[in-house]
Amino acid sequence: MNHNYTTLLKKLNLFIREYYKNQILRGTIYSIIGLVSTLIVLAVIEHYGFFNGFIRSLLFWSYLACSIIAFVWFVLIPLFKMLKLAERLTHKKAAQIIGKHFGNVSDKLTNILELSDIEKGNVEIINASIDQKIQEIELTPFHHAVDWKKTLNYGKYLLVPIGVVVMLFLSGNKDIISESTHRIINYKIDFIKPAPFYFKLTSDTIEVVEKDDIKLNLEIFGNERPKEVFINYNNKIKKLKKLSPDQYSHTFKKVQNNTSFYFFANNELSKEYNIKVLSRPEIQNAVLTITPPKHTNSSQQRLENLGAISIPEGSHVRWRIKTLHTDSIRFRINNLNIPVKAMQNNDYAVSKTLLTDSEYTISLANAHAQFTDTTFYNIKIVKDAHPHIQLESSNDSDINESLISGLIRDDYGFSSLIFYSEIM
Repeated sequence: MNHNYTTLLKKLNLFIREYYKNQILRGTIYSIIGLVSTLIVLAVIEHYGFFNGFIRSLLFWSYLACSIIAFVWFVLIPLFKMLKLAERLTHKKAAQIIGKHFGNVSDKLTNILELSDIEKGNVEIINASIDQKIQEIELTPFHHAVDWKKTLNYGKYLLVPIGVVVMLFLSGNKDIISESTHRIINYKIDFIKPAPFYFKLTSDTIEVVEKDDIKLNLEIFGNERPKEVFINYNNKIKKLKKLSPDQYSHTFKKVQNNTSFYFFANNELSKEYNIKVLSRPEIQNAVLTITPPKHTNSSQQRLENLGAISIPEGSHVRWRIKTLHTDSIRFRINNLNIPVKAMQNNDYAVSKTLLTDSEYTISLANAHAQFTDTTFYNIKIVKDAHPHIQLESSNDSDINESLISGLIRDDYGFSSLIFYSEIM
């Protein structure tokens, strides 16, 4: 094989290499356009369809299969052919491709290759003919037959899917791509379909002191707004008060038990919330022991209520108060604090001698309520009146004597009378 022919084959091999480089680049552009466009389509379908795990698995594996096929067909196979790891273009096929670009070269190049295949005949004549034809085409740039310009021109179509993605991100709709793609990739995970709006309270658990009212403020956020919002608790349904398109409220009156509830509107349900009732300090039982002054000769009284009462002036009153859920107690008489003695857990005692009408208050406290409930009571004092003595004097002339008589009165009676007189 002469030198000219060897040079020609090297030029053909370089052309074949450039041809496959061009195929690899074009295949890469095709793959990116196709796969990005397919991804956008699948993401949009999933965004509006919000499919279950089975459908999402089909989308995932279908896309993965398409990606593998596109990579293998458009990139990997041309790469293997370029590296001579797979069957590639023959010199004759390359000559045909070059001939499409350079019309006057096609026949000559084909004849050269055909002459080189002739095994019989005069070798010198054949080589001379080959050299002549090679000289006629040796200045032809075979690599120009590789249309790089056309391949690069396909790159402008990349702007279409990329532009769509950019527009979605700039318009604030990136979730159409990002969230949908995330769900497709994680098809084994169960996702909850986003609601058109959501319910929001400040806390999942609300605490309230027993028998107090509690007001709930609900916020609605999302893409839509319901016309009405309802609350369900204790198998009761109540309509919330609308403050604004985004704000609603509801008040629980005198809550006594732990309560679970949830909100709903337009077939959308909130999660379940809980009201936790905190213990309120309260008086369980109260006993008043009233000890009147000794001179009244009145017996000790025991009253099991804290209502308005009347007692003799100077009586000693002792309160024994049993409470529930109480940490401390405040006892005031006529705006003065009276020391309270803790007898035992939730059991207290107070005592006081009363001389005037009195008003007293009892307030309880614990960790949840600080002297919030104050109860007022009245005690009326029955004054101890002074004894009343009425005297009358009469003279008896027959016996020359004076007779003194009279009337003695006292509200509690008297035990003795001493009469003093002076004879003039």
